[in-house]
Amino acid sequence: MIDKIKKDIVSKYGLTYKFKINNIRNKSEYVVGKISEIYDRVFVVKSDDDKCTSFTYSDLLTGNVEIHEKMGWQIKNNKIKF
Repeated sequence: MIDKIKKDIVSKYGLTYKFKINNIRNKSEYVVGKISEIYDRVFVVKSDDDKCTSFTYSDLLTGNVEIHEKMGWQIKNNKIKF
């Protein structure tokens, strides 16, 4: 299963996506950026404001991180609107 996720991440390399980070107590955080680096156990997302965030492939497997396509959302005043 992890190998399938890695292949999916490789296919998304360099493209802009919205990453939803599901935190504790039903709080979510969003990062909009491109997958800039891919390693054996983690991948790095570089946001539009040049901040880097790393995620593990198991974050995607467990649902702690979700990747959303660039459809139906827009950024206004640094806030994501649906």
